[in-house]
Amino acid sequence: MLTKRILALFVATLSVAALSFASFQGSSNDQKVIVLGMDGMDAGYATTWMDAGELPNFSRLRGEGTFAKFMPANPAQSPVSWASINTGRNPGKHGIFDFIRIIRGKRSAPVVPTIGFQEPVRISAADAELPYTTIKDFTLVFAIGLLLAAIGVTLVIKHKPVGAVLIIAGLGGSGYFFMSWQDAYPEGEVFPAYESLNLAENFWVNLDDAGVAFRGQGTIVSYPTEELKHGKLVAGLGAPDALGGLNSSAIYTTTKERVTSRKTIHPSVGGQSSGTVKIYLLDDKMSSKIYGPVNLTSKKEKVGTRLAHSKTSVDLSVQWNKGTSIDLTVDGVMQTVAINTWSEFYQVEFVWNSKFSTWALVRLWVEERNGELEIYSSPLQVDPEHLTPGNRTSYPANFAKEIQDEIGRFETLGWACQTHAVKDAELSDDAFLADIEFTLGWRKKMLKAAVKAQDWEVLFHFFGTPDRICHMLMNHMDSRHPQYDEAAANRVVHYFGQDFALKDSALVIYKEMDKIVGWLLDEVLSEDDVLMIVSDHGFDSFRRQVDLNSWLAQEGFLTIDNHNRVAMPLTAKQMNKSQLKFVDWGETQAYSIAIGKIYLNIKGREAKGLVDADEADAVVKEIEARLYEMIDPETGEKMVKKVYLRDDLYSGKYVHKTKQDGDTVAQEGAPEITIDFVSGYRASWSVTGGGITLVDGVDENGDTIAVPGPYVSDNDYAWSGDHCGVDIHAVQGVFFSNRQTELPAGDVYYDSTHLAPTVLNLKDVEIPSDYDSQPLIVK
Repeated sequence: MLTKRILALFVATLSVAALSFASFQGSSNDQKVIVLGMDGMDAGYATTWMDAGELPNFSRLRGEGTFAKFMPANPAQSPVSWASINTGRNPGKHGIFDFIRIIRGKRSAPVVPTIGFQEPVRISAADAELPYTTIKDFTLVFAIGLLLAAIGVTLVIKHKPVGAVLIIAGLGGSGYFFMSWQDAYPEGEVFPAYESLNLAENFWVNLDDAGVAFRGQGTIVSYPTEELKHGKLVAGLGAPDALGGLNSSAIYTTTKERVTSRKTIHPSVGGQSSGTVKIYLLDDKMSSKIYGPVNLTSKKEKVGTRLAHSKTSVDLSVQWNKGTSIDLTVDGVMQTVAINTWSEFYQVEFVWNSKFSTWALVRLWVEERNGELEIYSSPLQVDPEHLTPGNRTSYPANFAKEIQDEIGRFETLGWACQTHAVKDAELSDDAFLADIEFTLGWRKKMLKAAVKAQDWEVLFHFFGTPDRICHMLMNHMDSRHPQYDEAAANRVVHYFGQDFALKDSALVIYKEMDKIVGWLLDEVLSEDDVLMIVSDHGFDSFRRQVDLNSWLAQEGFLTIDNHNRVAMPLTAKQMNKSQLKFVDWGETQAYSIAIGKIYLNIKGREAKGLVDADEADAVVKEIEARLYEMIDPETGEKMVKKVYLRDDLYSGKYVHKTKQDGDTVAQEGAPEITIDFVSGYRASWSVTGGGITLVDGVDENGDTIAVPGPYVSDNDYAWSGDHCGVDIHAVQGVFFSNRQTELPAGDVYYDSTHLAPTVLNLKDVEIPSDYDSQPLIVK
């Protein structure tokens, strides 16, 4: 009897497998397609170094296949350009126009900036499908209880006393077990999550619909990952940290005064903020805490003048062996970490209660600065073994763990590399480069794991290191940069198995990319396979920053509200200089927010709109004319290369979108004006978040009053290279292929909308009718 049941189960399993195989047809050809995304690889740098003989394998592609400049989407920003690369459509059709978008709100806050490529939301424990929160879980537990009760009834009928016990245990126990879990989680929609603001289908969805197996490793602006029938994904830019945010780093130090080139911080045991980094003073016992999420199941405690839930945390303690190493204990695990090195990953558990915890992975960098100890804690990475509630970093959900089991632990945060800590807290060049080396290492292992797996017909794999290097070390590479110091630029460091001067960092990374290309050409690709390499943009030196709100104010298009409620003048120090809170909306025609964008203050659209719709074109034309005359007062140089008006730049249903359209999608449409600055200039740091430069002046009564300050200044941040809002012809990316290719008839540039149709065409998949380009002709 048992044998027959096993045989029947075996036959049924084979039948299901056969049906599954039949439903997976795959494409009509066996050709493998590999797409490498090399973020920020610049066509100019690549050409120079190929010509100099530094990049032999890229040169092989140029000679035997294809090399072309690759025009980014406009603006040349990663989320915008990658969304176009992934969807085959311009921003007007996918809806992402900038790293930063606006939310048009109420009269108290007419315009608010927020992240431009995904929407923060909150979900409940049941939405996150945490254990024992769903009807399915209840049904399972109750079924087990009923089974025990049924056995108990049978035994009672047979006059077995143990039957009554089983009835009670089955029904009562299952109910108690299920209800005991209800206190494990906070009530309501409290867990952080995101919805994608890319409103067009990515090409891998079209592949999947056609039965073509796709494997994506580091797909950009693809969080949360889509569900695929035949594919696997692990997300890149957009994948959150273990706190549900996009950055959560910290520094632990023995110094009571931390002096950097831009600011002086006085660390405290409770922590002091420096941009995205929290800086903690180690206590007398050389200990501190790494803080996790707020425990919303805890009782509220008094914090200052308010009641708040406590944060979860794990202990950090240090024994400092000066000049050599530290013994670093985190959450009960000790590692000896040498000075000027990174630790291995710690796996940490932030306990909410006896049934629920948040797990994370964290690495720490150790160095001595001016005789003091400093420990940098990287952002808390989502642990693939214990995903945070509702996390969709990979699909299937266990794919990230599958990769980790193959290659070891890796950074799951979509923006890998410590750029924000370098910008905000001046993390050292050595800490940054050592982390870049680590990131490049696991990305290479991940690529090799994919090649070994052979569970795909199309593979996308991402390398972000060319971009990150040029963002943070351009001040060593560009002798014209205001931060350039010859001695620092020529300082020799040892990473990637070689000695090199900091000024050569980009060349070293390009050579590392070249080695990867050589490996693929020599050991991986067959004669029929296709390799394509694309970058979303190139690079430029970010020397000078432009405060567009200050410029708009000085040109009369924006008025600042520099008086209090009783009409007394406010000084620059008294003014709120962020998020457009300084604007006198009743006297303002235009404002700037995001990176090189100008919006009009339109009646009926903005909460305190001034400009009539029939006047808008005239105002835009006047601003456009003045922008072309904008000069740098210090050099006399004109700063604006090109002014783009939205209807000339974009097409699609999202160009003019507003919340009033009744659409549930959160983002607004394109700005009226997009600016491409000449090389060396970019929108200022403050204006990207809707800020302004204010200084003290004197009003007609002789009183001190805030007035718009200089609209051009040196970029003094360590984030010294950029591409955002720069002339797109000056920051073109690269297109390489092992095949000779040609542009479709009528096209002038290889650009961001060519990749998606080309991949689909190579796999004989129908190309959507609303794509903006035809496929490249691949020979």
